[in-house]
Amino acid sequence: NRMSLTDTCVALLENWMTVRRSREGVARLFLNRNGKAITRSGVDYLLKKYVKIAIKRCPSIGRKNVTPHTLRHSCAMRILHEHHDPAQVARFL
Repeated sequence: NRMSLTDTCVALLENWMTVRRSREGVARLFLNRNGKAITRSGVDYLLKKYVKIAIKRCPSIGRKNVTPHTLRHSCAMRILHEHHDPAQVARFL
C-alpha cells in the first residue's frame, strides 16, 4: 500500500498554486485574508475559531486540547493504524 496523491489531485494543487500567488508573487498553498502566506498564529487563530463553532454541535470537543499539533498527531496515528508503516507517516508529514 503506497500512499500518494493521484494525478488529478496533483493537477488541482498545481492549478491552485498558480492562482494563489501571494502579494510577494510567491506561490503559497494557504493565504491569509491579506494575501500573504498564513502564519502559525494564523492557523492557531482559525483553529480556535472553528473549535468554538464545533463545540456548539459537539460539546465534548470543549474538553479536548485541540491544537495544530494534536491534529497533526491524530492524522499521523490514523495513517500508522491504516498502513502499519512508520515510513508512510514520515512521507506524509
